[in-house]
Amino acid sequence: MNGRAFIDTNVWVYAVDVAEPTKRARALEVPAASPDKDYVISAQVLGEFYATVTGKLRMSWPRRTAGRWSNG
Repeated sequence: MNGRAFIDTNVWVYAVDVAEPTKRARALEVPAASPDKDYVISAQVLGEFYATVTGKLRMSWPRRTAGRWSNG
């Protein structure tokens, strides 16, 4: 089944959060479950992702790394 799907911020954050291995594993399953879909993301999600991974995670990312991830 082809189509577009929106994945919200929390899924992307959990996908990179090594401090939460159970949630990380589950988040990584989301896009893998439907590889034929085109996933879309909003500018708001990119901003929320950046803010979260540079400040709210227990092991925050450097801004440069988060910026590369957020800019695709």
